[in-house]
Amino acid sequence: MVGTKNNIRFQATESKIKQAVIDQLNHQQTSPISDITVSDVCKKAKITRGTFYKHYTSINDCISAIEKDISDKLIRVKVDDQETNIDHIIIHILQIIQENNGIVLFIFRQDPSFLTKILDRIKERFFDAIVSDVSKLSSSEKKYVYEYSVFGTIAIIRQWLENNMVETSEEICKYILHWRYE
Repeated sequence: MVGTKNNIRFQATESKIKQAVIDQLNHQQTSPISDITVSDVCKKAKITRGTFYKHYTSINDCISAIEKDISDKLIRVKVDDQETNIDHIIIHILQIIQENNGIVLFIFRQDPSFLTKILDRIKERFFDAIVSDVSKLSSSEKKYVYEYSVFGTIAIIRQWLENNMVETSEEICKYILHWRYE
């Protein structure tokens, strides 16, 4: 059915709009979001204003949808019982961030707690993988160690993005694992 979110054309148009917004954000890095106009996005995406408004109410609405897409990808990172390999988890997260680096860097600048909020939503899935040898720690200490590890990891990721991801995701993973609490 035309105009429904399950329609392939509808989804393709949404993707074009999101990509146009990301391109505008990356092009106008030092400008505020308010400098990006619906007209600019429509021109870039080769759509009409009416088409834009069928999908989003504003540029901010589109940015929120982009943030949700990225958070959903990060939240879906699999942690198998047999393979609670922290290297695998971190590299997968870093690859998602790397693939979406322009928008993730923008989001970090606009919402510094973005990754923290995502990690809070998936805390239970990653807690034991991040806090090594949890058997020696009290439950209170485990929580502090987790927070320490998470915020250090976020700082490393932010620095990596700010430095244009010169290092590979594997190198950054090694840094994170080398410097985490043991």
